Amino acid sequence: MRSMTGYGRARGEIEGIPVVCEIQSFNHKYTDVTINLPPQFEYCRVELARKVKERVKRGAIFVKVYAENEGEGFWVIDMDAVRNYKRQIEEDVRIAELLPLPGVVKEKRFGEDACMKVCSLLDHAIEKLLEMREKEGEALKSDLLHKIEKIEGVMEEMEERIRKDVEEERKRIEERMEVLRSAGMNLTKDELLLLITGGVNEEVVRIKSHLQQMKEYLDEDSPGRKLLFLTQELQRELNTLGTKLSNPSLTHRVLELREIVEEIKEQVMNVE
Repeated sequence: MRSMTGYGRARGEIEGIPVVCEIQSFNHKYTDVTINLPPQFEYCRVELARKVKERVKRGAIFVKVYAENEGEGFWVIDMDAVRNYKRQIEEDVRIAELLPLPGVVKEKRFGEDACMKVCSLLDHAIEKLLEMREKEGEALKSDLLHKIEKIEGVMEEMEERIRKDVEEERKRIEERMEVLRSAGMNLTKDELLLLITGGVNEEVVRIKSHLQQMKEYLDEDSPGRKLLFLTQELQRELNTLGTKLSNPSLTHRVLELREIVEEIKEQVMNVE
C-alpha cells in the first residue's frame, strides 16, 4: 500500500550543464500530471508524461526540470549578433548593454540524446518518489489497522449490551402490543420495524463485514478507492445504528466510532 504523498529528486549533467529533475505528488482522485520544462526540453514533454503515468498510478504529480545554477548554460550569447549591433551603433558598448536586444541571447541547442538523459533523470527521481510513497504507505497501513481494530473492539463491547437492550425492548413492545390490541389500537411505525427487523443485527453484521474487508484490502498495492467506498459504507451503517439505539451510553459509543471512521476517511483519501 502506498501513500499518494511523496517527493523525489535526481541530479545529473547534460553536455556539461548540471540539471535537476524534481517530482512531487499529492492526493488526487485521478492521475493528473503537470510538467514544468525549460523551452530547450519542451520536445521531451510527451515522453516524460508517459513515463510518469506508467509508474505512478494515482495522484496529482508535479515534475520540474531546471538548470541547477539558475538557468546557467541553457542560454548562449550570439557573438555574430553582438558584432552586428556594434557596427550599427558605431560606439564602444559593453556586451551586457546589448543583452536585452533581439537575437543577442538565444536558447542553447542540445544534442539528440539530451531527451534520453532527461528521461533517465526522471526515472531516478521517480524511484525516490515511490520509495517515499511506500514508506508513508506502510505508516498509514499501520495506523489504519490500529483504528480498524479499535472499532472492532468497541463493537464487541457493544454487541452484548445491544442484544440485551433489543431483547428488553422487544418484550416491552410485545406487551404493549397486547394492550393496544385489546383497545383496538396499533403500534407505532418504529415499534413495528423493530419487531420485523429484529433490531440492529443487520447493521452490526454489515459493520463487522466492512471492517474485515478493509483489513484485507490493506495488503493490496492500490486499495485507495476500495477503502474509501467501505469507509463511506461504514459511515452510513453507523448513522443507521445510532438512530435505532435508545440507550444513551450506546449512542455515545456510536458517536465515538463515527469520529474514528471520519479520521480513517481522511487518511484513506491519501492512499493510492
